[in-house]
Amino acid sequence: MTATYDVVALGNAIVDVIAQADDAFLAHQGLVKGSMGLTELLLTEAKVAVLPGIPFGADGYLRLSYATSMKNITGGMDRIEEFAKKVK
Repeated sequence: MTATYDVVALGNAIVDVIAQADDAFLAHQGLVKGSMGLTELLLTEAKVAVLPGIPFGADGYLRLSYATSMKNITGGMDRIEEFAKKVK
């Protein structure tokens, strides 16, 4: 499996977990489900910048850039994974 596919597979798994986040947790953060709220939450809590899917017609999705080093990508994905564990 190439690095690109590794990142996509991990990203899909993490987003699936976050998409199932408890509504009470999100409400406590002042957010609602959807890509805009999740984008803000990931930035503030996990220190990872992602793009919401809503401008692309896909509110249930996030856009991640992998135009950087694998070290930066894996670091960001690790932070997203840790965040996902907290909201599960």
